[in-house]
Amino acid sequence: MKYAALAALVATAYAQDAAKVCADPAVAVEGFAKADCTGTKLADDKVKTVVGVNDLIKAANGKCVKVPTTPVWKDATFYKVTCTDTKITWGYFSDDKCATAKAPTANAYVDMATAACATKDWTGTALSGDILGLKVTLAKTVDAASGASTYGYALAATTLAVAASLY
Repeated sequence: MKYAALAALVATAYAQDAAKVCADPAVAVEGFAKADCTGTKLADDKVKTVVGVNDLIKAANGKCVKVPTTPVWKDATFYKVTCTDTKITWGYFSDDKCATAKAPTANAYVDMATAACATKDWTGTALSGDILGLKVTLAKTVDAASGASTYGYALAATTLAVAASLY
């Protein structure tokens, strides 16, 4: 019986300790023609290129991947994105294990946080043209394990508990 309790405890701990990753989409953006983010919100098609950041986040969401062809992150060959409920962090590396940091010499994305009104883009460059202000909202993180994985852990815990109680 003592093994049943231990088996259930271990399997339940695994089920509850799922890693958190960025939601998809991780960032919601509203664009404005005024730098103070007042007035009419711009149409989504004007903001679309800005929101393309979600594709970059999704590709490297908690994992090390080769840098894309655009944007050009000179010198960095791999990148990884990590999220908390309040921040999206960009890491740049020279190896495929993302162990050796290598900051790009151009176009590096800065860490992102919710902003009531931002006047700079992901690289820290002042906005210009049609979009002068951005409202940026980060999504809450989600469990990396799918519902099926969590269900599998719960089923394993039950099976182990029953089997252990037989001995």
